[in-house]
Amino acid sequence: MKSRLKEIFPDFQEEGLIEEIAKHGIIKPFKKGEEFLRPGKFINSIPLVLEGIIKISKKDNFDNEVILYYLKKGETCAHNLHCCMVNEVSQINAEAETDVTLLFIPLEFLDKWSTEYVSWKRFVLKTFKNKFDQLLQVIDEIAFNNIDYRLINYLNEKQKIAKDNIIKTTHQDIAIDLNSSREVISRLLKKIEHQGKIKLGRGKIELINLM
Repeated sequence: MKSRLKEIFPDFQEEGLIEEIAKHGIIKPFKKGEEFLRPGKFINSIPLVLEGIIKISKKDNFDNEVILYYLKKGETCAHNLHCCMVNEVSQINAEAETDVTLLFIPLEFLDKWSTEYVSWKRFVLKTFKNKFDQLLQVIDEIAFNNIDYRLINYLNEKQKIAKDNIIKTTHQDIAIDLNSSREVISRLLKKIEHQGKIKLGRGKIELINLM
Protein backbone atom coordinates (compact mmCIF):
# COMPACT_ATOMS: atom_id res chain seq x y z
CA MET A 1 0.00 0.00 0.00
CA LYS A 2 2.80 2.42 0.88
CA SER A 3 4.49 2.02 -2.49
CA ARG A 4 1.16 2.61 -4.25
CA LEU A 5 0.60 5.80 -2.24
CA LYS A 6 4.05 7.09 -3.18
CA GLU A 7 3.28 6.48 -6.84
CA ILE A 8 -0.16 8.14 -6.79
CA PHE A 9 0.79 11.02 -4.46
CA PRO A 10 4.41 11.89 -5.28
CA ASP A 11 4.07 15.20 -3.40
CA PHE A 12 3.87 13.33 -0.08
CA GLN A 13 7.54 13.42 0.89
CA GLU A 14 7.64 12.31 4.54
CA GLU A 15 7.81 8.59 5.19
CA GLY A 16 5.85 9.09 8.41
CA LEU A 17 2.97 10.67 6.48
CA ILE A 18 2.82 7.76 4.04
CA GLU A 19 2.79 5.30 6.95
CA GLU A 20 -0.04 7.15 8.72
CA ILE A 21 -2.15 7.38 5.57
CA ALA A 22 -1.71 3.67 4.96
CA LYS A 23 -2.55 2.91 8.59
CA HIS A 24 -5.61 5.12 9.07
CA GLY A 25 -7.06 5.37 5.55
CA ILE A 26 -10.19 3.37 4.70
CA ILE A 27 -10.51 2.14 1.11
CA LYS A 28 -13.98 2.19 -0.48
CA PRO A 29 -14.93 1.42 -4.11
CA PHE A 30 -17.81 3.16 -5.93
CA LYS A 31 -19.48 2.13 -9.17
CA LYS A 32 -19.94 4.52 -12.09
CA GLY A 33 -22.93 6.80 -11.43
CA GLU A 34 -22.90 6.21 -7.67
CA GLU A 35 -23.08 9.29 -5.42
CA PHE A 36 -21.02 9.42 -2.25
CA LEU A 37 -21.73 13.02 -1.29
CA ARG A 38 -24.84 15.19 -1.56
CA PRO A 39 -26.04 18.53 -0.13
CA GLY A 40 -26.89 18.50 3.56
CA LYS A 41 -24.64 15.57 4.38
CA PHE A 42 -22.17 16.04 7.22
CA ILE A 43 -18.57 15.32 6.20
CA ASN A 44 -16.33 13.44 8.60
CA SER A 45 -13.55 12.24 6.31
CA ILE A 46 -11.34 13.36 3.41
CA PRO A 47 -11.42 11.34 0.17
CA LEU A 48 -8.13 10.71 -1.65
CA VAL A 49 -8.68 9.43 -5.19
CA LEU A 50 -6.74 6.22 -5.86
CA GLU A 51 -8.45 5.31 -9.14
CA GLY A 52 -11.11 6.78 -11.42
CA ILE A 53 -12.77 10.14 -12.00
CA ILE A 54 -15.31 11.99 -9.83
CA LYS A 55 -17.69 14.73 -10.96
CA ILE A 56 -18.29 17.55 -8.49
CA SER A 57 -21.45 19.50 -9.30
CA LYS A 58 -24.11 21.82 -7.89
CA LYS A 59 -27.83 21.22 -8.49
CA ASP A 60 -30.80 23.53 -7.99
CA ASN A 61 -34.28 22.64 -6.74
CA PHE A 62 -35.31 21.64 -10.28
CA ASP A 63 -32.35 19.23 -10.64
CA ASN A 64 -30.54 21.51 -13.09
CA GLU A 65 -26.83 20.88 -12.74
CA VAL A 66 -23.60 22.83 -13.18
CA ILE A 67 -20.29 20.99 -13.13
CA LEU A 68 -17.82 22.68 -10.79
CA TYR A 69 -14.78 20.49 -11.38
CA TYR A 70 -13.55 16.92 -11.72
CA LEU A 71 -11.32 14.91 -9.41
CA LYS A 72 -8.85 12.42 -10.77
CA LYS A 73 -6.26 10.03 -9.38
CA GLY A 74 -3.96 11.73 -6.91
CA GLU A 75 -6.40 14.49 -5.94
CA THR A 76 -8.90 15.35 -3.21
CA CYS A 77 -11.95 17.63 -3.00
CA ALA A 78 -11.47 21.28 -2.01
CA HIS A 79 -15.10 21.65 -0.91
CA ASN A 80 -14.75 18.54 1.24
CA LEU A 81 -11.65 19.98 2.89
CA HIS A 82 -13.40 23.29 3.55
CA CYS A 83 -16.41 21.60 5.15
CA CYS A 84 -14.12 19.56 7.39
CA MET A 85 -12.24 22.68 8.50
CA VAL A 86 -15.32 24.75 9.40
CA ASN A 87 -17.62 21.89 10.43
CA GLU A 88 -20.24 22.54 7.73
CA VAL A 89 -22.46 20.18 5.76
CA SER A 90 -21.90 19.58 2.06
CA GLN A 91 -23.39 21.93 -0.53
CA ILE A 92 -22.36 19.90 -3.58
CA ASN A 93 -22.91 16.52 -5.25
CA ALA A 94 -20.03 14.12 -5.80
CA GLU A 95 -20.68 11.34 -8.31
CA ALA A 96 -18.44 8.62 -9.71
CA GLU A 97 -17.88 9.47 -13.38
CA THR A 98 -16.17 6.08 -13.78
CA ASP A 99 -15.64 3.21 -11.36
CA VAL A 100 -13.75 4.84 -8.50
CA THR A 101 -11.58 3.77 -5.58
CA LEU A 102 -11.27 6.24 -2.72
CA LEU A 103 -9.13 6.27 0.39
CA PHE A 104 -11.01 8.07 3.18
CA ILE A 105 -8.92 9.85 5.82
CA PRO A 106 -10.70 10.50 9.17
CA LEU A 107 -11.34 14.17 9.90
CA GLU A 108 -9.19 14.18 13.05
CA PHE A 109 -5.99 13.93 10.98
CA LEU A 110 -6.58 17.02 8.79
CA ASP A 111 -5.18 19.56 11.26
CA LYS A 112 -2.78 17.13 12.90
CA TRP A 113 -0.96 16.31 9.67
CA SER A 114 -0.99 19.95 8.53
CA THR A 115 1.08 20.73 11.64
CA GLU A 116 3.35 17.69 11.50
CA TYR A 117 3.95 17.23 7.76
CA VAL A 118 4.87 20.06 5.39
CA SER A 119 3.98 18.08 2.26
CA TRP A 120 0.44 17.42 3.53
CA LYS A 121 -0.06 21.13 4.27
CA ARG A 122 1.20 21.99 0.77
CA PHE A 123 -1.11 19.35 -0.74
CA VAL A 124 -4.12 20.94 0.97
CA LEU A 125 -3.15 24.46 -0.15
CA LYS A 126 -2.45 23.26 -3.70
CA THR A 127 -5.88 21.61 -3.80
CA PHE A 128 -7.61 24.86 -2.85
CA LYS A 129 -5.68 26.85 -5.46
CA ASN A 130 -6.21 24.38 -8.31
CA LYS A 131 -9.94 23.99 -7.71
CA PHE A 132 -10.41 27.75 -7.22
CA ASP A 133 -8.78 28.30 -10.63
CA GLN A 134 -11.13 25.73 -12.16
CA LEU A 135 -14.15 27.42 -10.59
CA LEU A 136 -13.07 30.75 -12.08
CA GLN A 137 -12.95 29.07 -15.48
CA VAL A 138 -16.49 27.70 -14.97
CA ILE A 139 -17.73 31.20 -14.06
CA ASP A 140 -16.05 32.68 -17.14
CA GLU A 141 -17.62 30.07 -19.41
CA ILE A 142 -21.13 30.54 -18.00
CA ALA A 143 -20.97 34.33 -17.89
CA PHE A 144 -19.06 35.18 -21.05
CA ASN A 145 -19.07 32.26 -23.50
CA ASN A 146 -21.80 30.73 -25.66
CA ILE A 147 -22.80 27.07 -25.61
CA ASP A 148 -20.64 26.24 -28.67
CA TYR A 149 -17.50 27.31 -26.85
CA ARG A 150 -18.55 25.60 -23.62
CA LEU A 151 -19.23 22.34 -25.48
CA ILE A 152 -15.77 22.30 -27.09
CA ASN A 153 -14.13 23.07 -23.72
CA TYR A 154 -16.22 20.31 -22.14
CA LEU A 155 -15.06 17.72 -24.69
CA ASN A 156 -11.45 18.81 -24.37
CA GLU A 157 -11.64 18.56 -20.58
CA LYS A 158 -13.18 15.09 -20.81
CA GLN A 159 -10.38 14.00 -23.14
CA LYS A 160 -7.74 15.45 -20.84
CA ILE A 161 -9.15 13.70 -17.76
CA ALA A 162 -9.75 10.32 -19.42
CA LYS A 163 -6.50 10.51 -21.44
CA ASP A 164 -8.40 8.99 -24.35
CA ASN A 165 -9.64 10.47 -27.64
CA ILE A 166 -12.80 8.38 -27.35
CA ILE A 167 -15.27 9.79 -24.82
CA LYS A 168 -18.00 7.42 -23.68
CA THR A 169 -21.08 9.54 -23.06
CA THR A 170 -24.50 10.38 -24.48
CA HIS A 171 -25.96 13.61 -25.84
CA GLN A 172 -28.35 13.66 -22.89
CA ASP A 173 -25.52 13.35 -20.36
CA ILE A 174 -23.69 16.25 -21.99
CA ALA A 175 -26.88 18.33 -22.00
CA ILE A 176 -27.32 17.74 -18.27
CA ASP A 177 -23.69 18.60 -17.54
CA LEU A 178 -23.90 21.84 -19.54
CA ASN A 179 -27.40 22.72 -18.33
CA SER A 180 -28.72 22.70 -21.89
CA SER A 181 -31.18 20.57 -23.90
CA ARG A 182 -30.41 17.31 -25.70
CA GLU A 183 -31.68 18.80 -28.97
CA VAL A 184 -29.29 21.75 -28.79
CA ILE A 185 -26.33 19.52 -27.91
CA SER A 186 -27.14 17.04 -30.69
CA ARG A 187 -27.33 19.86 -33.24
CA LEU A 188 -24.02 21.34 -32.14
CA LEU A 189 -22.29 17.94 -32.11
CA LYS A 190 -23.49 17.30 -35.66
CA LYS A 191 -22.14 20.71 -36.67
CA ILE A 192 -18.75 19.94 -35.13
CA GLU A 193 -18.74 16.52 -36.80
CA HIS A 194 -19.37 18.10 -40.22
CA GLN A 195 -16.31 20.26 -39.57
CA GLY A 196 -14.25 17.08 -39.26
CA LYS A 197 -13.34 17.69 -35.64
CA ILE A 198 -15.17 14.74 -34.07
CA LYS A 199 -16.82 11.47 -35.06
CA LEU A 200 -20.11 10.54 -33.41
CA GLY A 201 -20.95 6.97 -32.46
CA ARG A 202 -23.50 5.17 -30.32
CA GLY A 203 -22.77 6.22 -26.75
CA LYS A 204 -19.36 7.64 -27.67
CA ILE A 205 -17.61 10.58 -29.34
CA GLU A 206 -14.20 10.32 -30.99
CA LEU A 207 -12.12 13.49 -30.90
CA ILE A 208 -10.19 13.91 -34.15
CA ASN A 209 -9.05 17.52 -34.39
CA LEU A 210 -11.02 19.52 -31.87
CA MET A 211 -8.40 22.14 -30.91
